[in-house]
Amino acid sequence: YYRGVLTALREAGIEPYVNLYHNDMPAVLFVEGNGRMDPEFPMHFRYYADVCFQYFGELVKYWFTFDEPWCQSAQGLYEAHERNTKPYMIGYQMILAHAEAVDVYRQKYEEQQGKIGINLNIEMFLSLIHICRCRRIERCRSRWSP
Repeated sequence: YYRGVLTALREAGIEPYVNLYHNDMPAVLFVEGNGRMDPEFPMHFRYYADVCFQYFGELVKYWFTFDEPWCQSAQGLYEAHERNTKPYMIGYQMILAHAEAVDVYRQKYEEQQGKIGINLNIEMFLSLIHICRCRRIERCRSRWSP
């Protein structure tokens, strides 16, 4: 199925950017393990990424391992007694899994001449001083607008 989708995108002149994980882990990693909490998760993710690179690498030049890993680790649904530890443990496992996927790509698939990275969160925080200045500027502008 995915090969057909990727081929159709390429034929239409669209460059596919593939994200390996966005809250849709292969079920086997939950059935046979403990998901992202499993100590073997980084190696399982490495294998999963390896399979994707092998089967789709000639169609995909831009890979991402995870999308917003902070959200996936810090904003999970945790029991009260887990909130101080589980997000950090999951984040740690995701960093290791990312490193494993990058490693296998660089070791085995350099000839594909693609790129691999991670999609991190981008948030903008404004200071109260900045907000006040923006409001003052807006008030000045509104006096002069028709």
